[in-house]
Amino acid sequence: MKTFFIASLLFLSASFTVTAQNRMAEYNNYDWAKNPTMHTVTVDEQKLNAVGEIYKIMREYIYNSNNELDLYVTKHQCVHVNNDDAIEQFNKVYVPYALNESIISVKARTITPDGKVKEVNQSSMKELENVADKSSYKIFALEGVDKGSEVEYLYTIKIKPSIYGAEYLQDDYPKKNIEYSIISPSNLAFKTKSYNGLAQAVTDTSLKEKNYLRVFSDGIPMLYKEDYAVYTANLQRVEYKLAYNYASSKVELYDWPKASDIFWTAYDVTDMKLLSEAKKFVSKQQIPYSDDENKLIAIDNYLKNNISIQDAEADELADIKKIITNKVANEEGMIKLYTAILNALEISYELVVTSSREYARFDGDFQSWSFLDHFLIHVPSVDLWLVPTDADMRNGMIPDMWSANDGLFIKKISVGAVTSGIGKVKYIPAVTTEMSHHNTFATIFFDGNFDEIKLHLTQNVAGYHAAFQPYYSYFSDDKKKEIQNDYLKAIGVDAVLSNVKVTDHLLDTTKYHSLIFDADVTINSLVEHAGNRYLFKIGNLLGEQSQLYNEKPRLSPVDIQSESVYHRELIFTIPDGYKISNLDDLKLDFEVIDNGKTDTYFHSNYKMEGSKVTVSIIENYGQIHYPLSKYEEFKKVINAAADFNKVVLIMEKTN
Repeated sequence: MKTFFIASLLFLSASFTVTAQNRMAEYNNYDWAKNPTMHTVTVDEQKLNAVGEIYKIMREYIYNSNNELDLYVTKHQCVHVNNDDAIEQFNKVYVPYALNESIISVKARTITPDGKVKEVNQSSMKELENVADKSSYKIFALEGVDKGSEVEYLYTIKIKPSIYGAEYLQDDYPKKNIEYSIISPSNLAFKTKSYNGLAQAVTDTSLKEKNYLRVFSDGIPMLYKEDYAVYTANLQRVEYKLAYNYASSKVELYDWPKASDIFWTAYDVTDMKLLSEAKKFVSKQQIPYSDDENKLIAIDNYLKNNISIQDAEADELADIKKIITNKVANEEGMIKLYTAILNALEISYELVVTSSREYARFDGDFQSWSFLDHFLIHVPSVDLWLVPTDADMRNGMIPDMWSANDGLFIKKISVGAVTSGIGKVKYIPAVTTEMSHHNTFATIFFDGNFDEIKLHLTQNVAGYHAAFQPYYSYFSDDKKKEIQNDYLKAIGVDAVLSNVKVTDHLLDTTKYHSLIFDADVTINSLVEHAGNRYLFKIGNLLGEQSQLYNEKPRLSPVDIQSESVYHRELIFTIPDGYKISNLDDLKLDFEVIDNGKTDTYFHSNYKMEGSKVTVSIIENYGQIHYPLSKYEEFKKVINAAADFNKVVLIMEKTN
C-alpha cells in the first residue's frame, strides 16, 4: 500500500540542467579482471558447499535526457563451488527482470580447477523459461561447471528507482571482498544503516559531482537456518533511504512525521456523510453490547465474517459506501471502513504501522519507510488491537511476527481547524499466554488386565494454536472430523474416539476465546506388557514434541514466534495390587533466567492422594527474544518436553 502514497512525493528531478558530467555512468567503467586466476581455498573452506570470493553491488542513480531519474544496478559475484549441491545452486545466472525494465549487459565465465577460463557472453547464453519460483527473473544456464571450479558473473540492469529498501549481503555460505555502493547525483543524498555486525557505510568525497556511499567488508561469515531463530532478520544487511533532494529543499524526506501525516490523512475517515453511513451500518447489526471492548470485538467479527478482501486497486474497493453494499474491499478500503466506524462511534484510536520481525525488526532510529509494511489499529481506552486486513486475527489477536516489535503509532492532532496525524515509535506487545495456549487434561482408567486404556481427554486451544478457528463452523463435517482427530488422536494413532464434543468460544465477548475438543478415548498403545510388569507410556499423552539437539554451533539468538503456554493435567489411579517405583521420573524442572526474570520454563511434578496420581505440567514461553548466551538454558526447556514425552512408568505387582 505504500506505493500509492509515494507517487505524490517522488519528484526527484533536479531544478537545473543535467550536465554531461552528471550522466557519466560508473557501470560503464566497471569490469572484471581481464586475466583471472583461481582463488586460494583453505582446507576448512573446501569442506563447505561454496565460498564467495567476490561480492559487489553498485546502485547508481542517473538522470536521463528527460531529466528523469533512472536506477542502474550492477552485480558482480565470483563463487568457488566444492560439490554438486553448489554447482546446482550457482550454474545459473538469475537476473532480476520485470516489465519496463531492461538488461544493459550480462556476462559469465567459469574458471576450471586447472586454471582454464571459459567465458560465455550474453548473446550465447541460453535463457531458461518457467523455472519454479523465479518468474520475475531472466535465467541463464552455464554449462561445464565442475567441482572445484569458480563461477563468475557480472550484469547491469536498468530498473525503476527505489528510494528506500534493504540489501541483504549475508547468506548460507561465507563471502569475501564485499562492496556495496550507492551512487547518486549531487542533489540527491542517501542515508544508510548497517545491521547485525556489518560495517557502516563510508562517504567517498573524492568526486564532488556525485554522492558516494560505500560499505566494505573483507569477509562475512555464513549463517545457516536454525530452529527458534529469525533467519532473514539476522542476516547482515544495509537499509537505505533517500534523505534529501537539495534541489528543492533541505528538509529530510521519508521520515516519521511525513509518514504520520500522509498515512493518517489517507486512512482517517472524517467525512460526515460517510460517518453517517458507517453508523447506520453498525446499527443494523443490532450489537447488544454497550461497552467499547465487547462492541468492537463483535463488530470486528462481523466485518471479517461478511466482507471479503481482494488484492486489487479498483476504486470501488476503497469506497466505503460500495464496500458496505457489495461486501468486498481491498486492504485500503478495509482500514478506512474500520476508522469510519470508530469515528462514528466517537472512539479514539491509533493507527499503527510496523514491519515483520521475521524480515527486519522495526528500527525507530532509522527513519525509513521500508519498515512501514503492516497496519494495525489500537484502541487505547480498552487496550484492544484490531487487524482490519487479516481475517484470521480476532478478539485482540495480532499476527505474531508483527508483535514484540516496535511500530509507528499515529494519532490525531488538531491545530485550530486543521487536523493531521502525529506519530511516535512505541512497542507493540506480544499476545499474552492467556490468549494463546494449548492445554491438555486427561483422566486415565485402567481395565483389569491392561488390554486397553480408557481416558477422558480434553484439548483446549486458543490464539495461535487455533489459527483455523474463525472458519471452523464453516468447514464440512469431514474437515471438522479431520481437525478433531489431529488434536484428540495425537496421543496415538490407534486411539478410538467416542462422545466427541466441540465447544467454540470465538464469538464470545472476551479476549480469551477457546476452542475445546472433548472426547472419550479407548487406546491400547499406551501400555506394553513386559514380563510381570506393565509399561505405562504416560509421556505419549503430550503428543509429539519439538526438540533441539544441535550438531552445529549455534549462531543466532533465540526468537520464538509468539508467547505461549502449555498446561497439562494427567490423572490416573494405580490399579489395586500394583505399585509404580519410578514416579519421580515425572519430575522435571528447567527454566531460563534472564535479567532476574523467569518467563520461560518447564515444570512437571505429581502428587498422590492414596493411589490417585495427579501429574501437573506447565510449559511456558513468556519471552520472545533471548540473547545467544541464554541459548543453552532455552534448549533445556525445549528438550524437557521431548524428554517427558519419553517417560514410561513401570507398574509392578506388589506381591
